[in-house]
Amino acid sequence: MVNKGVIAGIGAIAAVGIAAGTYALWPASSAPTPTPAPTPATFDLQGTVTLTSVDVVYETGRHGEECHGRNGFKDMNAGAEVTVYGANDTVIGTGQLEQGVWFDSCVFRFTVPSVPETRFFEVQVSHRGRVAFSMDDVRAMKVALQLGP
Repeated sequence: MVNKGVIAGIGAIAAVGIAAGTYALWPASSAPTPTPAPTPATFDLQGTVTLTSVDVVYETGRHGEECHGRNGFKDMNAGAEVTVYGANDTVIGTGQLEQGVWFDSCVFRFTVPSVPETRFFEVQVSHRGRVAFSMDDVRAMKVALQLGP
């Protein structure tokens, strides 16, 4: 007669052996490592804002001297915020206007660092409306805005 306890014991030992062997064949370190998402290419978006208005303040009118806006253009000064929007109205970069320089109009330069590349952008200075530019415009350094008559 076969002892049921011996058969159960042999079965338990076999089950433990199979489990141990399976574990040995499948170590925890072989789990797939997640691949990080690629980082989009970025660039520094550079441009100008030209204020062509009588509402410009300058000292003597000599080329190269500092200038800034006044009256309805008093927000056009060094430090005015420049915001770059991408798809779905997402802000993808911010910068500031540099000091304006007089050259028969008041010209402000700006740089918005680390802007992710995308096909189209919208640039807004201060509370003024947005102006759309393509990546081709950006590559050709054609990000130029103008305020005034």
